[in-house]
Amino acid sequence: MFAEGVTRWKAGSVYADCPDINEESFGIKLGNLVGNDVEIIAKHKADDTYPVVSAASIIAKVTRDRMMDDIREEFGVNVGSGYPSDHYTMDFIRGWIEKNGTAPPHVRTSWEPVRDMLSKKKITKLDDW
Repeated sequence: MFAEGVTRWKAGSVYADCPDINEESFGIKLGNLVGNDVEIIAKHKADDTYPVVSAASIIAKVTRDRMMDDIREEFGVNVGSGYPSDHYTMDFIRGWIEKNGTAPPHVRTSWEPVRDMLSKKKITKLDDW
């Protein structure tokens, strides 16, 4: 996703708030994806150091909040913040899976708690028969 975002516009350098444990490795991987003519600065907590990353972080947060408002409106219920640490979000997902057998739209099925819920839903017990 970083590379996709970076290649949309021509840039001489890219500042990335590194999501990988290894900043150098991430920078190399990203550089290989976007081309070696782009300087990659990949740092943990880059939003604390580089104003451009701070600004991008604010824009991303506002955009995410608006998207969550749209999702709440789409379902007509409290879906919480959208984070797995939010019990409203997890209650919504759990209820949806119980009712529909699949994860709701917009939910990351790669989240461990969601994978666990989906796995438990597939398990049948003797008294289910």
